[in-house]
This record gives sequence, structure tokens and C-alpha cells, in this order.
Amino acid sequence: MVHFSDITERKRTEQMLKASEERYRRLFDDALDGICLVEEQSGMILDCNPALLKLVAGKSMRWSGIRSESCIRRVRRSGNDAQL
Repeated sequence: MVHFSDITERKRTEQMLKASEERYRRLFDDALDGICLVEEQSGMILDCNPALLKLVAGKSMRWSGIRSESCIRRVRRSGNDAQL
């Protein structure tokens, strides 16, 4: 017994999702404003765009995985707290 399934719709949905994720990533990475994604319950930073890193710490600093409160303290120490 052989069974075939039409996966056309699933493939189309996967392609649309991938295109949407790529558009979002470009908007996030190319934004002139600093953007920080924070996990709501834990307050952990999930991702920061290059504009935020440039604003507060330079490109080499990693912010992912630290708590957002720590990020805010670093911004205030950097003298850029008017940007928050």
C-alpha cells in the first residue's frame, strides 16, 4: 500500500514564514533606534539590535542572556540614560 500526501500548502506556508522572518530580521538589524527584546516573565534579554549596542556599549559587548535591569543600569552608567 502506498500513500501520497499533497504538501503544497505546507511548503507555501513555510516559505511565507521564512520570508516574514527575514523581513523582520532586516527591520530589526537596520533600525536606527535601539531595540531590545526581553522575555516578559524572567526579564532576560533575548536579543538587541546593533543600534542599541552602539548606543550603550560598542559592538563587542554581548547583551543576550542578561537581565534587563542590568542593561538599564549599564545604560545609565554610560551617560545615555536620556535615550531610554
